[in-house]
Amino acid sequence: MTDERRFGARWRDYEFSAAADPFPEGAIPPPPSYPAPVYVPIPGRGTALVSDPIDRALTGPGLPSELAGGPYRLPGPLMASAPYVLPVCNLGRLVFDGEVVGMRSDPLPSVCGGVAPLRLHVARFSDFQCSNDLCALRITHRGTGEEFDLRQNLLTDTQGHLRTLADSVLADAVGVSTLAVTADGALVLVAQSRHNTASSRLLAPSGSGSLDPRDLGPGTTGTLQASCAAACTVNCARRPASGRTKSGPPRSPVSLAGWNGGPNLSFSG
Repeated sequence: MTDERRFGARWRDYEFSAAADPFPEGAIPPPPSYPAPVYVPIPGRGTALVSDPIDRALTGPGLPSELAGGPYRLPGPLMASAPYVLPVCNLGRLVFDGEVVGMRSDPLPSVCGGVAPLRLHVARFSDFQCSNDLCALRITHRGTGEEFDLRQNLLTDTQGHLRTLADSVLADAVGVSTLAVTADGALVLVAQSRHNTASSRLLAPSGSGSLDPRDLGPGTTGTLQASCAAACTVNCARRPASGRTKSGPPRSPVSLAGWNGGPNLSFSG
């Protein structure tokens, strides 16, 4: 029996539902290599890991990036979870499952200074759901009701710290958001309906989605900032608003106020 079928048989014994318990900040300290790391709970979304030194470095002249030669592959146990995880994440609907760009190394200040390029990989959006989004689900055994907290297995290293992106087995997709301002100075936000799979009933930026391999431009090297800027200023207007693709611009005259791009460092629902 293959690993996928063996783990698939195990997953059938569990029930998946939304809203896992809050991320155990006290039990899983941030990676020691991250400067001044802080966990920030975000109501309705999860817990983010932020670092002011990393943020400051990302505003520099450009973070060199390099695309890995091969695509990201889900580990066998996570691949076997797809028939059970995707219906929960997608609420039974068909959604965008195109290619996205993930991070294979960490944007530490030393990297931002040009010591080594940030490594990226190509994954599919369903890979992100069966790895990162899986960590946000409550998993309970159908027979005993015992809860299985997968985050302890997937997110921690041998020392009990949060894994770095370089050590991660998840897809770790890069999220990109845009802020648009109308000609009369109004900030454009989008109210998400209850049918939205990622931000149900919440306010969203003017445009948001995941970094697309097309945003990287020709070749396998470039800068992360240039790729995110390309996603916001050019491709947002060209791609249809379907599933998790980037949405088109509002109909009123707008100008680009700014963009933000970075890893989806969110650990709980």
